[in-house]
Amino acid sequence: MKKIIFITGLILSFATNQAFASDKFEFKFNQEGELSAVILKGKNLFIPGKNPGEKGGTYNGSYVSSAHKTALGDIRVIRAMTYYDDDDENKYPLSFITLNNQEIYRGKEERINIQKIFFLNNKMQILAYETCGGSGCRIYDLFFLVVDKNHNPKTINAKNFDTTDGYQDKDGNIPTTLENNQIYMDLGFTKGKKKYAIFENGKIEIFFKKIKNAHLNKDDCVYLYETTKQECTDERVCNDYIKIGEYYGSSTAGNFGYQAISNMPGFNKKTLDKLCLSSCKTKNFIDYQIFAKTVCQVR
Repeated sequence: MKKIIFITGLILSFATNQAFASDKFEFKFNQEGELSAVILKGKNLFIPGKNPGEKGGTYNGSYVSSAHKTALGDIRVIRAMTYYDDDDENKYPLSFITLNNQEIYRGKEERINIQKIFFLNNKMQILAYETCGGSGCRIYDLFFLVVDKNHNPKTINAKNFDTTDGYQDKDGNIPTTLENNQIYMDLGFTKGKKKYAIFENGKIEIFFKKIKNAHLNKDDCVYLYETTKQECTDERVCNDYIKIGEYYGSSTAGNFGYQAISNMPGFNKKTLDKLCLSSCKTKNFIDYQIFAKTVCQVR
């Protein structure tokens, strides 16, 4: 027989009808630490789920997306790809961080990702982000969750404390460095400037640094060239570009790739817009070498 563990959390309704705001959910885990039940008013609403990126993955249901053993105990992240409801008017997103089977953070989005866990000043400092979880969700809203030795959690946020997909290291994590009880984070680029964050004594500071004589790296430049070459000679896409007077990336992948690159220093948007609109009319596109020098600032 599998051992069943209970945890109880108070869920607030996100709908206009607040009739169920005080209802409690019960969560059960089996001996392997897998989520096994989501109970509301005696009714099990749980739909089993599995990471869509894994074999046999699903695009609905809920599951434990990650687990971490720490000095304070077991951390679990519960991800939902299904909204649980007791009628058609009340929806409950299920997105949590738990410590020793007790809720310490309730997410506003479908997906929570723990980036790194630090221990400073006798407290656990969890760097994590939230995102909506779909293919179009490329903005990561970061936060720190600070937990003391009595397991009391405190969430710390800051304006501009975010990053976008594509600025992580090879393991998918935000580059961090710990020095003298300060946590340094590389958050990529914003409007042509390098963005950093420092977390110390419960406070987050954001810094922007201008990069001189910048240019795009070869991989980003080649990606941008191949994408714009295809889109800026496609009549169906060009009609929109000509109408609004600029390039923006029509596909989901093209748009988010463009958005990330457009924030990098060395990117010449005015030249790209002019080039794209011209190619839309002539159906001809310049060679990569010219593109690299004029749009990517490669010398």
